[in-house]
Amino acid sequence: MKDDDFPVKHPGDILTAKELAEEYRLSERTLANMRVNGTGPQFVKFGKRMVRYRRADIEAFIAGAGRGGEQ
Repeated sequence: MKDDDFPVKHPGDILTAKELAEEYRLSERTLANMRVNGTGPQFVKFGKRMVRYRRADIEAFIAGAGRGGEQ
């Protein structure tokens, strides 16, 4: 197994919706619905269509969901 098989994840990483969906085994449609409903992790929108997620926001969302409540 090579070192690059498991890339190091940093809180400052920025992911596309596709990358986030693949990493957490969600569909991109689920992420889009979560954005519309305000039930998902915080995201950053550049222009009208470019959506990105900060890893720190994803981890904070997961930590909050683990306490039994939505953010």
